[in-house]
Amino acid sequence: MEPTIIRNYHRGTESQSKPFNKHFSVSSVSSVSLWLSICLAVTLPAFAEETPSGAGTITYVKGTAQKKGTKGEDWERAKENTALTSGDKVKTLEKTRAEIRLEAGKVIRLDENTTVDLVKLVEESQNMVETDIKIEQGNLWAKVGKLGENTELKVESPIAGASIRGTTFRVEVTIDKSTQLNVYEGVVEIYNPMQRAKGPITKIEAPREVKKPGYIEGPKEVSLDEWTYIVKDMQRFTITPTGLKKVEEFKKDDTEEQSDWVRWNMEMDKKMDKKGNMP
Repeated sequence: MEPTIIRNYHRGTESQSKPFNKHFSVSSVSSVSLWLSICLAVTLPAFAEETPSGAGTITYVKGTAQKKGTKGEDWERAKENTALTSGDKVKTLEKTRAEIRLEAGKVIRLDENTTVDLVKLVEESQNMVETDIKIEQGNLWAKVGKLGENTELKVESPIAGASIRGTTFRVEVTIDKSTQLNVYEGVVEIYNPMQRAKGPITKIEAPREVKKPGYIEGPKEVSLDEWTYIVKDMQRFTITPTGLKKVEEFKKDDTEEQSDWVRWNMEMDKKMDKKGNMP
């Protein structure tokens, strides 16, 4: 039997392969298969721990959590290791807690009866890497490692937005949309999300003739005031639907800070720090 010529593309050389051994046993094939299986079992988990850019993963669920995608489908059960992308919504039902791990060490946790809209998950826009999360109602806890200069994470309620630069904080949004934000570590910039939504004026038109007046809507309540607050370590920001805003200090031994929700998150954060899961 003539040997077959095989080109070795890695070294650019030719080599002669030996004829196939007719006595190559089935047990040898089994041994090779077993060896490959062991290799895969050892190496794959390292990739599984990585969260791909533009995505998030539900890493903890106790109770019943649900997810709704961007295609208008109904709410479906969300379990641990459920993948999330920009535009997805997540909500927790009664007696439920969940954790979502985002790219680059960003972690958010949801208390019961909480709904969030993952508007953007690590998306590149105008030389910025943006993550934008809207909380419609409920309680959210966030632990965010220090971000780069061109990286931004925003958490918005219907009446207040928070720009994060590397912080541990929590947000509570009540039924009437009142919003409270407690900062435990770092600095948070609080702003009016309605004013930010207007965006800058990009074009000024030349003077032109104006047609005679038509119908003009009557007055309505619109709040586009531009306001910004800087909230630091151990400070609390509160805003009501009427626009009443307040910044005050709080202490870890305050009654509110002894709730099961706060203590649970503190313990979860300690476990993360011990494992070195933050950047």
